[in-house]
Amino acid sequence: MGKMPKQKVVSFPGTASQLVKQGLEQLKAGEKEQAVHVFRHALMHDSVNPDASYGLLLAYAEAGQMQKAAAWGEELLQDRTSDFLEILQVYVPVLAQLGRYDQVVETLDEVQETKSIPSHLREQFEELYTLAGGMMQTEVDTEQYNNPILEDRSSLPVEWEMILQMGTEEQKLNVLNVLRKEGPETWMSAIRELLARPETSPLMKSFLLLLLKDWQVEETIWVEKLGRKGEFAPSTLPALEESSSYKESSFLLDSSLSDKDPVLLQHAKELLQQLLLYYYPFPPSVQIEVLAAVLHFETLRQFEPLPDEQGIRDFYGVAEPGFKSMQQEYERIQGFIQEI
Repeated sequence: MGKMPKQKVVSFPGTASQLVKQGLEQLKAGEKEQAVHVFRHALMHDSVNPDASYGLLLAYAEAGQMQKAAAWGEELLQDRTSDFLEILQVYVPVLAQLGRYDQVVETLDEVQETKSIPSHLREQFEELYTLAGGMMQTEVDTEQYNNPILEDRSSLPVEWEMILQMGTEEQKLNVLNVLRKEGPETWMSAIRELLARPETSPLMKSFLLLLLKDWQVEETIWVEKLGRKGEFAPSTLPALEESSSYKESSFLLDSSLSDKDPVLLQHAKELLQQLLLYYYPFPPSVQIEVLAAVLHFETLRQFEPLPDEQGIRDFYGVAEPGFKSMQQEYERIQGFIQEI
C-alpha cells in the first residue's frame, strides 16, 4: 500500500476499527466528504488496514472524486493487501465513469484468467467488459460521425444509449446535442425506456425531458424519478424559470437579497436552478419558504463560516424542524445534483 503523505497530523480520536465503523455510518447517511476524511485518518492509525483502504476507495467514488478513486484503486490492486475482488467491484466502474475504457478492458482481461471468481461476479465483469469494448468502438464511430468530410449523418452510432449510461460527461452532452438535431422519430422508444429506468441519473432524465419539450412532443411520457412517478406531455411542461417553484422561490430571494447583496442573490438563484433541474419535472416536496431559506443559508455558507441561521429562518417564517429536514436533503444530494 502507498504511504500516506508526510505531514503534521492532528490526532484523531479512536482506533482504526472505530474510525472505519464511523466512516461506513457516514457513507450510509450520505456524508461522503466527511467519510473520506475519516477513512484517511483511520489509515493514519493503521496504514495497512484493509477495511480502511476499501472504505477510502468507496468514499472517493461515492463523493465523486473519481480521479482519486482510480489512483487509489490501482495502488490497492498492485499491493494486493486488500480483497482483490472487492476492490475490482469499485475500481472498474470508476474507470468506466472516467471514460478509461481501454483500462477497463485491460484490467478485466487479467481478471478473466482468475479461476476463483464467483459466478455472479464473473457475469458482472463480463458485462462490463462487453460494454467497455463497445464504448471503445463507439468512440471511433463517433469521431467518424462528426467528421465534416462525411455526408451520411442520417443516424447516430447504435451505441448511443450506452454512452448516455456509461459515457463521460462530455460524451453524454455530445450525444444529446446530436439527438436535438435528429428529431424524435427514431429515438422515442429508447428515450421512453431511459426515462422509466431507475438507474438513469435524475439530471439525465431532466435533460431528456427538456429535449422532448424542444421537439414539442405532445404524447404523454411515463417518468419514474427520485421515488416519484407520473405521466407528462413534454410540450406542455413549463420551462425551468417559468415553473411556479422557481417564480415563488425567486421572488422570496429577491425580497431578502436584492438590495443587500446582488452577488449573493445571483449565487442563490444558481443554486435554485440546479436544485429544480435535479427534481424536474416534479417540484420539490417542501414549502417554498423552506426551500428559499435553505438556499439563502447555503449561499451565505459559501462566503462565511457561520451564517445567522436563526435570523434567516425568522425572515422566511420557517420553523427549525422543516429547515433542518430540507438542509439535510440538500446536503444529501450535493454529490448527485450535477451528475449527468
